[in-house]
Amino acid sequence: MIQGVINELPFITSNQKVAFSGISIDTRTLQKGNIFICIVGDNFDGTNFIDEAIKKGCVAIISQKEITADVPVIVVKNTRRTLQKIAQWWQEKVREKSQTKFIAITGSNGKTTTKEMLKAILQIEAKTLATAGNLNNDLGVPLTLCQLSLGDKYCVVEIGANHLDEIKPLVELVQPNIAVVTNVFESHLGEFGSLENIVKTKAQIYQTLTKNDIAIVDNHSPYKNFFLENIKAKTYFIHQDIKAKKIKNNSFELVYDNQKINITLKLLGNHQIENALIAAIIALKLDLSLTQVKQGLESCESPKGRLKVLKIENITFIDDSYNASPTSCKKALEVLKSYDNNK
Repeated sequence: MIQGVINELPFITSNQKVAFSGISIDTRTLQKGNIFICIVGDNFDGTNFIDEAIKKGCVAIISQKEITADVPVIVVKNTRRTLQKIAQWWQEKVREKSQTKFIAITGSNGKTTTKEMLKAILQIEAKTLATAGNLNNDLGVPLTLCQLSLGDKYCVVEIGANHLDEIKPLVELVQPNIAVVTNVFESHLGEFGSLENIVKTKAQIYQTLTKNDIAIVDNHSPYKNFFLENIKAKTYFIHQDIKAKKIKNNSFELVYDNQKINITLKLLGNHQIENALIAAIIALKLDLSLTQVKQGLESCESPKGRLKVLKIENITFIDDSYNASPTSCKKALEVLKSYDNNK
């Protein structure tokens, strides 16, 4: 977790020699010793919660407004941008002293599930930090990076977008060693304006990769050639360098580098196999074994609200309440159709 002394932060003008540990933008989860950053949005203003933050033990406040408080207050032009700068500073400090590998995941569907699958595999090998839930926006990504510690061998960051060019600044913040687009569909089409804009934005996940990094691309994607135009890294392909064969429900044979292993997922739907292949090849390129891949994938359970099975007496509920994109709805209905029960 991020820690230091406030006046050490190179982009904040302050003489305050106050030690801190952790960053918070939400008093509900704030811990003693945190800096509280007052984020301002269309419907909220963090400065309304400074009394609660102080009661819970914050040691300083960063605000866009001049305010009076019983702890040091640092005034900045933009608290969102300041949060990102703090995260960048901490990520660079961790990188200087560790060999942490950073993996960035985006896509219209499957980001969170793929992230959870990859985390389940990697944490078998070593300490792994991953995005909590779906905190994948301009606040969630820097907050994830602020959770980094020197003991983290892997950091898996989910990056979302619902507007044009939203991924660009976030991937520049993460500077991944491995990046992947799970898929591209018409999610958030109203905000993006066109499918072409969605494709362009998703492709930004690859923009910071160098020749020493790795890009994972879906060989079946209709946008494969467009992605490849923007990639300078070593590239590996789902459905080519790694494959799924003998698919039956949620079981399949994973084939990689002339090796085979049978895997049975706890997650519902054949589309989960696509996510599993992505998580598997990333782990394998990080030198984990097929046995570890199998162990991690088979232990992974559905994230909340994503085809989560709930049983109450003799009724089975399939909770897919998180997503409502056309593609997600179609997959959920396909899963429902596969059940023999009355529906």
